[in-house]
Amino acid sequence: MQHPRSPFLVALASVCALSCAALAQTGYSITGGLSNFDCGNHCDDPCDEFEIEIEGIHPEDVTGCYRNGNYGSPRVVLSSDGTFTIIDYRNPMHLTAVGAIEHFGVQLRGLSASNAIRVRWMRGGAPATVNGRVPVPGGGSAPATQPMLPSITADMTTASTGGDGIAFSVTNNDPAQFIWIKRRARIMAGVNVPLDALMTGDPVVTQSVPIDTAPLLLGPGETATMVSDLVEVEDNQSAVFAAQYFQDLGNVGPFNNSHTLGPELGNVMTAAIASPGTGCEFSSPVILVQPVTTDAPAGRSVDLRVDADGNDMTLLYQWIKDGQELTNDSQFHGVTTDELSIDSLNAATEGFYAVRISNACGTVLSDSALVFITGHNYIAAPLGASATPAAQTIFPGDSIYLSGTGALVPAGTTYHWKHNGVLINEGAHGASGGGGDVIGASGLVSNLPVDLVIDSAQLSDGGEYVLIFSNPSGTASSSPVTVTVSDQCGPVYSAQPASFTTCSAGIGYFAVSATGAGTLNYEWQIENTPGAWSPLGDTPVDVSCESGGGSLAFAVPSNSPEILVGVGTCAGSFNVRCVASDDCGATASDPATLTVCLADFNCDGGVDGADVEAFFTSWETGDTTADLNADGGVDGGDVEFFFTRWGGGC
Repeated sequence: MQHPRSPFLVALASVCALSCAALAQTGYSITGGLSNFDCGNHCDDPCDEFEIEIEGIHPEDVTGCYRNGNYGSPRVVLSSDGTFTIIDYRNPMHLTAVGAIEHFGVQLRGLSASNAIRVRWMRGGAPATVNGRVPVPGGGSAPATQPMLPSITADMTTASTGGDGIAFSVTNNDPAQFIWIKRRARIMAGVNVPLDALMTGDPVVTQSVPIDTAPLLLGPGETATMVSDLVEVEDNQSAVFAAQYFQDLGNVGPFNNSHTLGPELGNVMTAAIASPGTGCEFSSPVILVQPVTTDAPAGRSVDLRVDADGNDMTLLYQWIKDGQELTNDSQFHGVTTDELSIDSLNAATEGFYAVRISNACGTVLSDSALVFITGHNYIAAPLGASATPAAQTIFPGDSIYLSGTGALVPAGTTYHWKHNGVLINEGAHGASGGGGDVIGASGLVSNLPVDLVIDSAQLSDGGEYVLIFSNPSGTASSSPVTVTVSDQCGPVYSAQPASFTTCSAGIGYFAVSATGAGTLNYEWQIENTPGAWSPLGDTPVDVSCESGGGSLAFAVPSNSPEILVGVGTCAGSFNVRCVASDDCGATASDPATLTVCLADFNCDGGVDGADVEAFFTSWETGDTTADLNADGGVDGGDVEFFFTRWGGGC
């Protein structure tokens, strides 16, 4: 399988928890789950961080992580509001180039299709700008809207033959977008599949058997399930399931209303072990006290303990690090007891530890305990204006509100805010020496988030704001937030529309980014004659073509910061702009040029001999698309018109 080069190549996999009814029905249980994925950097710039967010999952549900060659092992922390777990691969000394592919993996427990999964590339602690675009059937391109990650699950069931089976499911988690999937599966006897084996090029995956001869279309929330028989009921069996998934290009523009297979976005992979039921009249072990996440200085020893009830039966213990069984050696002692000793905490012994406990009736796996060197997991989350980590624009007399948070901030941690690199003082004129009054500039962290308020801000309060956490282990700085205090009435543009070239009957794309006071509204306009601007909306607009014919231009949607413009058979260049308005006034963007290139007759993005062949094919049959000079006939004038533009490159 070739690694895809399309934007945003990601995937994540999981194994879901079973109900008692499923266990009783089959006599089997799912005892573990692994996941892995490939990810290509589709952003505008090289990135030094990759972050995974999983809603409804706690750090103890993460039983292991893949160690990336460039980023090492990730930091795993609970979000400040406790609603999701962050798995953060970060290396400020490494930059993943645009288009390059990295490999990541997470071993999870208890994940289901109801858990929302989001991933993003970052640089310097701030989300990177995405440049993703996809080709549009008929010519041109449109913004690539990345769907949410699909979930992949394994569950026990009854096979079609009436025996035991394992059901694999892929669920489209996106609430609005369609996706395409293509699945593979493999059943193996008695194999514990490690994270490293769940790669698209590993034999465990490449030797799997194709299930689908062609990709399947999944609607929002739709699930595709297949069932595989388990034939050796007396032995453990590992089941590997992989699925490629692709973007759906349906409904991306005014010339396409059908579902079309788009670029491959990545692979979701999972593995699980199905074990025969014991039929025991007593219960499996019950864990009374779980191992506890802990940190210590480098070089110190660390002990992990578990307390379990075995119903008066002998208990067997096996400690596991990052999903792999441990053996007693120079670093670990007590790997088959209720107390594990880590002799020296270092980069190699940091990680996730769990213990598998068995008696004659079954086996249970403990929660994972994260063991790390003190200071390694202290990070400051990106700051935001209100609830959004983005720049903000206000006007003199308004208030500035900034809210910052961190992860695993221990007792004794202090915080302070900086404005343009200078510490902010509490009280009157604290931010700029001549600006508004300041509340919450610094202090001891007691609750998160920590808020900064600048009342009645002035022009001098504009600039960059940074939050810094400090404790004996070191400091952690957030990414800067830019606050603009503007005396201009009307929105301020942070991104202007860019000029765009498309073919005949193609699509042009324009977008702006603006901030302002209150609700923003947008009106896109086209300059039909010099200095005369006409609104673009859902209704066609007359335009003047270079060829002299009257054609039509239209755009969708209206009142949006981005717009798709479709132009009929009409040579020429047209100026397009956006007029954004807020509660204060209106501001026009810089104009951008839409160039319609009739010489690109086959709409492949280039002007070459293939366009000549396509033009004469239409011209010889009298097809009206060859009436390039818009005189109502297909004749020699169109040939002259075509070659004049073809010779000029457009």
